[in-house]
Amino acid sequence: MQFVALGSTALAAVGIGCAISALAPSVMQAVTFVPVVLIPMIIFSGQVVKPTTMSKSVRAVGTCTPGYAAQVIMDMSFIYNKPLVGEINEDHYQSIKNLGANDADNRTADDRFINLRAFYLALLVQASWIFGTYWLAWFALRKRERS
Repeated sequence: MQFVALGSTALAAVGIGCAISALAPSVMQAVTFVPVVLIPMIIFSGQVVKPTTMSKSVRAVGTCTPGYAAQVIMDMSFIYNKPLVGEINEDHYQSIKNLGANDADNRTADDRFINLRAFYLALLVQASWIFGTYWLAWFALRKRERS
């Protein structure tokens, strides 16, 4: 699961860079546009502010960013189908809170977290960013080529 998070985030990041490069008319405008795109993504990714302390509306925006989706996949890789007792509770406490693994509905009888809904949603977000940004870059370059 961790390789999925790393690979999908890398593909999404390259797609975002390609889209910015294709849409910007000059190098200088592309360079100035990068912080405008990346700083909100960093803020909403769940690294600056913990997802459990975000309001519902802010968390909804955060779940749409590739950084947040990668964090969900990483959190899932730490605790999925592992008994959530003892040392794992201490080592991955924030992951357990982020995924809502404390809820009894998300656990088996032997205290294992098995709910993959957040994982699939994170994969969908990553795939949307990958395909959306590459398509946008392709479309912008094709339009520029015709002009």
